[in-house]
Amino acid sequence: MATDIRKDMFTISVRGKPVSTDEVLPDWTARDRLGIVTREAWETLGASLLMQLAALLHYEARPERRTRAAQYPQIYVFHVGRMHGDHSSFDVWPPRHEILVEDDPAALLAAINDRAITRLVLPDVPSHGTDFLRTALNGWTDESVILENLASAWAYSSSGTVDSHDLKIESSAEELERMSTWALAPEETFARYAPLSGKELVETMQIGPSSENDLQQWLRTLKGRVDETPAQTRRIIGDKRRATGELKRIQTFRSLSTQEALRKL
Repeated sequence: MATDIRKDMFTISVRGKPVSTDEVLPDWTARDRLGIVTREAWETLGASLLMQLAALLHYEARPERRTRAAQYPQIYVFHVGRMHGDHSSFDVWPPRHEILVEDDPAALLAAINDRAITRLVLPDVPSHGTDFLRTALNGWTDESVILENLASAWAYSSSGTVDSHDLKIESSAEELERMSTWALAPEETFARYAPLSGKELVETMQIGPSSENDLQQWLRTLKGRVDETPAQTRRIIGDKRRATGELKRIQTFRSLSTQEALRKL
C-alpha cells in the first residue's frame, strides 16, 4: 500500500460537502492507529475504502515510512468469536495485527485499548447498554482509556451502506478493488507465489526490505488461514460485489461518539 494508494483515488464528502482526504480523519498524526471490528465473514470489505484511506494517511503523516523507515500501516482487525479471513492483502500485517476476541464487550474494549486504537470502525449492530463497564474487572479504567484515546469512530455495514450516514467515500481505482478481490481468493494468491524460491519472492513482490524468510512466512500464514471462511461463502460475497456492475465503489459510514461506540462493542 505504501506506493499503491494516492489521494486522487478517493472522492469524499461529509454531510454532502466535498472534503479532502485530510479532513476525513481530522488531525491524523503519526501516532494514530485504525481498528476495525468484524463479526461476519468478510464484513470488513464494506469498509475497505476507509481502511485504505487510513493506510494512505499513515504514510502521509511521515513519508519516510515508504522508504528509509519502511513499515506496514498501523491497522488492526478485531475478529469477534472466530477468525473471518486473512487481511494481508490490505497490508494488515504482521499476523498479530489480526486479533481473535471473545464475543464480550469488555474483552473487545480491552483488546482495542491494548493496541492503543485511536480511530475505530464498528459494525452497525443494535446498541446495547454499558453495564459491562461496571461489572468487568477494572472496567472503569478501560472506559477512561478509550475516552482519552479515541479521536473518531464510525459505524459500517458489510453491504458498504449504513442508514443516516454522514461520510461517503467513492473510488473507481482498480488498484483499490483488487485488494478485496485478492482477499476473497487466497488460494489463487498462494498458488501464484508458492512455486517461487525465496529469492524470486523478494524480486517479484518488492515489499520494502522484506526478507526471503518474511515472505515465506507470509505464504505459510496465508495457506493456514484459507479455510477460515469457506470458499463458497467467499464466492457469494465476491459475486455480490461484482453484481453492481459499477466501476465506482461507494461506501458510507455514520460517525459515532465514543459513548455510542461503547454501546456497539
